Amino acid sequence: AICMQNNPEYIFAYLGILGIGAVCVPLNSWWVPAEVIYGLEHSDAKLLIADERRLKGLESMVNVTKISTSYAADNSFMSFTDFIKDQDTSFPEIEIQRNDNATIYYTSGSTGRPKGVLSSQKGVIATMFSWACYSTVMSEISKMIGHKPLFNNFIYLDQIQKFPNKILLNGPKGIGKKLFVNHFLNYFYLKENKQSYNLKNYEYNLSNYISKLISSNSHPNILKIYRKNDKKIIDIDQIREMIKFTNQTSFNNDRRFIIIENVNLLGINSANALLKSIEEPNNKIHFILINNSEFKVLETIKSRCLEFKLNLLNSEAMEIVNYHFEADIYKDINLDFINNYNSPSFLISLVNFLESNDLSIKDNSIEDLLTYIIKNKSYASNDFIKEYLNLFIELFFYKNINISKKISFKIKKYFYLKLSFVKKYNLDFESFFLEFNDKLLSE
Repeated sequence: AICMQNNPEYIFAYLGILGIGAVCVPLNSWWVPAEVIYGLEHSDAKLLIADERRLKGLESMVNVTKISTSYAADNSFMSFTDFIKDQDTSFPEIEIQRNDNATIYYTSGSTGRPKGVLSSQKGVIATMFSWACYSTVMSEISKMIGHKPLFNNFIYLDQIQKFPNKILLNGPKGIGKKLFVNHFLNYFYLKENKQSYNLKNYEYNLSNYISKLISSNSHPNILKIYRKNDKKIIDIDQIREMIKFTNQTSFNNDRRFIIIENVNLLGINSANALLKSIEEPNNKIHFILINNSEFKVLETIKSRCLEFKLNLLNSEAMEIVNYHFEADIYKDINLDFINNYNSPSFLISLVNFLESNDLSIKDNSIEDLLTYIIKNKSYASNDFIKEYLNLFIELFFYKNINISKKISFKIKKYFYLKLSFVKKYNLDFESFFLEFNDKLLSE
């Protein structure tokens, strides 16, 4: 088993264990001694490689050989240096099969005891190949379009050592708030790197080691919090993990960042716990909260943050869409979908949806799209359609409210209210759209 903070010995131990055909058990370095003991006993580990902090409280585990990467506290511990100095530098001649067990990772245990999850040698190799393929085929450059005045202000505040500890970024959905934060994090942590952030073009190289750590949420000084796929809110356990992170030692004694996405999704308990943390943050910890402006942020949290508002010009939205597709595609999008409010993220997803379903980008109107959605029941099967159902209905009424005599503000209010009830009480979407089609789309 391995239990330590990020350091070179972790990598040496991990590769060494897999290389001899043994099963590696990486234990959560934030676990308390009782949890570490549970992991050791449950996995039947025979040897533990850990640092000084994680070895404390494990004196009762007399049947486990303990290797310390920090120091040898007594006769029951052996230093990592002493452990490896007489070892053979070559891997033993043993046959390792692709389906042999390789690792046991433990779940968080938020709903009970942590569960051990086995992975095979084949699984480990497949993961390594997927990382290699990702780094090969991904775009080598990440470019930021828009938000440059605010970005320059952030840089200036950092340079004069007055960067705020608590920041709230507020702006419409899909305009690049998370991208903005990623670019600033890359600027911050690449300052001392040979491949520093390109301030002239507002871009950085994705193949850079630091940039890869940031994009994969693996940087030791960055914690990103967001709603998990199986949850409706950001729950209290995630904030507890954040508090543990704030109490950890900083890597290289550098400043750390906590990013909370969609801060409006904080539960009551989560918000109260966060409030206590941001009232008096550590000088070397910066909180950046991200919110979609269509939602309200709790006043108690908002009042403790310095708020920055983000927006995009129409010309910047057009540039983002064209940059994404590497083509002058914005001008071909049907005018029903072009306005001051639709974000680049929405337009990019719309183009992808239309092209993947062999629908014309230029000729398909909002009426055509809604007819297709209803006919193919895309409202139940496509994530993009489900996410923007309200917007499609709004675009339809925006276009037709003053054109068709049968479409009035009263009808608009009726369907808005009915759609909100369908979502709120998890009712049948099909009956809603059948009525919508019969009353509004059918000739």
